Amino acid sequence: MKEGIATAQIWSIQHLRQLDNHVYRNGGYVFNESGEVFTVDEAIDIWSEISEDKLYYAINWEGEIWSESGLLIESVYSSN
Repeated sequence: MKEGIATAQIWSIQHLRQLDNHVYRNGGYVFNESGEVFTVDEAIDIWSEISEDKLYYAINWEGEIWSESGLLIESVYSSN
């Protein structure tokens, strides 16, 4: 798990959709214990491939975070 950030373990694809249903969703992302990072949309698209891992949901409040496919996960503070 990433140090210093608030996270929630994801139990199902429906749970991920619930976790990402808020006003700061533009900064939401998923990561696993290996440190691989995915946008929420990527995680939903490849759920069958990654669902066996322990997955966590977090919000990028500030700074740059890049997904495994090279997509920038915007920070909540920079997009305001």
